[in-house]
Amino acid sequence: MDLILVTEKGVIKKTALDQYRSQARGGVGVTGISVGEMDRVAGVAAAGPDQDLLIVTEKGMSIRIPGSQVRAIGRTGAGVRGIRLREGDRVVGVVVV
Repeated sequence: MDLILVTEKGVIKKTALDQYRSQARGGVGVTGISVGEMDRVAGVAAAGPDQDLLIVTEKGMSIRIPGSQVRAIGRTGAGVRGIRLREGDRVVGVVVV
């Protein structure tokens, strides 16, 4: 099982769920994704390798991506582009299909 994170600017990241077992010292939590300036997480989903992901934007655009085509990235990595956005648009969520 993988944890899928998508940001408002269309960045997607897949990380194996078991990488989130350990907690940082001091109880402050675990980094899930490094987001760029003026960006934030828009959605999170748990998915298996045989499931597809649907990324949806505020202005009604979407893309369906096979989970197997999203490259796994380490826990603190930033991710890769999941969807190209038109000016003024942003990602509002991701769901497992």
